[in-house]
Amino acid sequence: APVIERVGPDVDVLARLVPLDVIRSQIHTLDPDAVHIVYCRSGRRSKAAAFLLRERNLKAVSLIGGIKDWQFEVELSAA
Repeated sequence: APVIERVGPDVDVLARLVPLDVIRSQIHTLDPDAVHIVYCRSGRRSKAAAFLLRERNLKAVSLIGGIKDWQFEVELSAA
């Protein structure tokens, strides 16, 4: 199920797990007006996913190096 988080006064982030092997069949469920930020552990799958989304005229970017190269603090608890 999607998770919505408010990250700023006018910014909501909708996060949803869409595995690379099913992304083509799920593209129709994505908001065509949103910017999609895709990520994975190493950045390889997210780069491929962003390519697939852009190929279908969706705005998409991926985190270079994935989560393992993310330089900012992350929450590790399962809250």
